[in-house]
Amino acid sequence: GKEELEVEFTMESSPDPPENIVTNGVLVSREVSCLEVQVNGGKLRKDSTERKFALTVDGSYEGTQTHTLSSCLCPTSPARFHYIKYNQSALTVALPRRRRLSRSISSQNERDMNESVTLALNSLPIQEKITIAEDRTIDLYTKASEWTQGLCFRPRDLDARLGFDLCTDEQNFLQNRRKVVAAALKDVLHLEEDLQEHEVPVVAVTTAGCGIRALTAMYGSILGLQKLRVLDCVSYISGSSGTTWTMTKLYEDADWSRKDLGEVIIEARKQAAKCKMNAFCLRSLRNYYRELSQRTQAGHKTSFIDLWGLMIESMLNDGKCHHRLSDQRRAVSQGQNPLPIYLALNVKDKVATKDFREWVEFTPYEVGFLKYGAFIRAEDFGSEFFMGRLMKKLPESRICFMQGMWSSIFSKNLLDAWHAADNSEDFWHRWTQDKVTEI
Repeated sequence: GKEELEVEFTMESSPDPPENIVTNGVLVSREVSCLEVQVNGGKLRKDSTERKFALTVDGSYEGTQTHTLSSCLCPTSPARFHYIKYNQSALTVALPRRRRLSRSISSQNERDMNESVTLALNSLPIQEKITIAEDRTIDLYTKASEWTQGLCFRPRDLDARLGFDLCTDEQNFLQNRRKVVAAALKDVLHLEEDLQEHEVPVVAVTTAGCGIRALTAMYGSILGLQKLRVLDCVSYISGSSGTTWTMTKLYEDADWSRKDLGEVIIEARKQAAKCKMNAFCLRSLRNYYRELSQRTQAGHKTSFIDLWGLMIESMLNDGKCHHRLSDQRRAVSQGQNPLPIYLALNVKDKVATKDFREWVEFTPYEVGFLKYGAFIRAEDFGSEFFMGRLMKKLPESRICFMQGMWSSIFSKNLLDAWHAADNSEDFWHRWTQDKVTEI
């Protein structure tokens, strides 16, 4: 039968201070503190060798940092950790190994050689130094300070935007674009009166990708819309894969939709029809390697997708293109062109794409997931963030690297191929239909 359980709760005041958070209902950004760890290795003897030790704050942006003690009397730079203020974090110091006195040493002594010190960070007074280890080897001091400026923690303090509304720049674009669309609709539909602002529709052109065929088809479609005088009725153009190659070329010109597209298409035809062997010659491969090395040194995590982007650039351009996604803001600053939205698939290495895939949106203003309501500035894409704050700013990528990613050619992983080969009869029929007779 039905049974009921009565539960009684007692509310008590918490001694901890209330935590300020920023949330959009899906993601949460919490207050962050900055911990400075100062190590003084001046007590090492001059004849001592360098000794390494590790500082770790689990859950922090930095994670673990390794430091080296030497006989030099110069003070070392403090190690900095950024961690969630109210997360009950701890600093673990793995002290340098001690030399063995003899070959026969007990397991207990061997453990002592790798001793560590742990300090709970919530016990740190703000802006005060505390000694947590002082012996013949090192003097170690810590100091924690507030990292968020001001008394209140506000959404505008973040470098990421948490929300499901359009950003201010895109709202301003739509305001400007409505005027262009209203005038175009009045002309196309032969209206006698001007449209009111609330009567202006938001029209989008959505495209699908398929390599060079998508590039070709989109040029023809955009030219057709222009000849029909309805291109100015469009507020958005979205693309993926090959259509992003068309879009990036168009948006190099800040006034492309107001010009005759014939010359652009002639150039695109020349690039599509040219021999592609130069993209794979030894000189090109050396240039790829050199640029990928420079990209890695700058802090970017390079992969085969970056190499693919460089190949796309070589196959569709005569030289190096220095255009970047944020540069396309000039093409939408007055609402003179539709706003481009580039799409890429975010997948997981060990999960089949059919089980997990989500769209990432790229505009000249922002990059982010509408699914989570999280966005960053376009010029910050590739940089590193922690709790919505920009921690490590990297140079903005050239557009070719974005094209390689937008192509989504590598979003199908090996698990997808195995699933198709192992479970799909269509897979086998596709390759055997002309070679077998069905009984």
